[in-house]
Amino acid sequence: MSEDNVGPIGFWSYVHKDDEGVDGRILRLARRLSDEFSLLTGQELSIFIDRSSLEWGNEWDQRINVALQETTFFIPVITPRYFLSSACRGELLRFSGYARSLGAEELLLPIYYVNVADLADDSDDEAKSLIAKTQYQDWRKLRLVDEGSAEYAQAVNDMALRLADISRDYSAKPTLTPDEVASEQGGGGVVDDEPGVGDLIAQLEEAIPKWLETIESLPLVTQEITEIIQRATDKLNAGNEEGKGFAYRVLVAREIAAEIAEPAERLKNLGERYAAQLLEMDPGVRAFISVSGEPERTEEERQSALEAFDSIVELVATSQDTRDSISGFADSVRGPAKQFRDLRPGMNTIEAGLRNVIDAQSILEEWGRLIETSPLKAVD
Repeated sequence: MSEDNVGPIGFWSYVHKDDEGVDGRILRLARRLSDEFSLLTGQELSIFIDRSSLEWGNEWDQRINVALQETTFFIPVITPRYFLSSACRGELLRFSGYARSLGAEELLLPIYYVNVADLADDSDDEAKSLIAKTQYQDWRKLRLVDEGSAEYAQAVNDMALRLADISRDYSAKPTLTPDEVASEQGGGGVVDDEPGVGDLIAQLEEAIPKWLETIESLPLVTQEITEIIQRATDKLNAGNEEGKGFAYRVLVAREIAAEIAEPAERLKNLGERYAAQLLEMDPGVRAFISVSGEPERTEEERQSALEAFDSIVELVATSQDTRDSISGFADSVRGPAKQFRDLRPGMNTIEAGLRNVIDAQSILEEWGRLIETSPLKAVD
């Protein structure tokens, strides 16, 4: 392939079981889309489809860990199983931060393949809310159309045209330096007035305490829920010793359900806030890390940046501890929900909040990786 034939790349994010369930149609669609793009543009659209392969990993690290200017699409195939996959959810959140750091949200191009409950802007699930806010391609009916039909071919053509338009427009943009990216993320849009390292540190200093406040609230509410469950367990054990039957156990389960509803809702809201705050901070943190490594920084700026790096790394460690604690708590509440139907709504609410906290860890881990590979750390 000649060098002028080189085109954009795409990461095809999907659940393997979904593809198996439709006899390989999801992967065939990826190949059809790549071929149609090449036909329309004369360029290759290299689509990576196997996240477990070394090829995917190398390209993903290169494209996502560094704000390169080459056009990079992320194409998640949206189904109910997609939101149950931690790997898929993590990829989605990481790429969203990458795209936002470049001011190029259009590079995230979901294919809405199967109807998903609660896919809305105001969804309790941060990943669902993120997808709902995009201009996704709606394939819920098209996925049932014969692959050899004109309707199917037209739909593939429409999607390839959209990718070609985005690729052309994005490639036409001037190449931005890290300073300019930071300026655009700061809302100024004027290179001569971009925020410096000190400005970005100040912005982080303002955002981080709010996020830490959310982190500190999480163990309090999980402890409250744990105590409710423990009191109920003690009551059930006492009932067993007294020879009370399952009717008594159902009554206790209903009492728990009523008592747990309010703290469960608080936990869900905290989980949403935790993820939303990180998504809001993500582009600024990325820009800050990138700008900090520029060679023209003064020694004072370098030292300030390194101190900020240490603070961010400490945040990553703190959040990991929170995630581990949350994961253990999640395991502890699943058992009762399996036994009693009355407990399931409250436990589902709890799960929704915990899922947002666990997912968001991928953003923090990305900050840690970016800091470790920063030129500033290498010099240090």
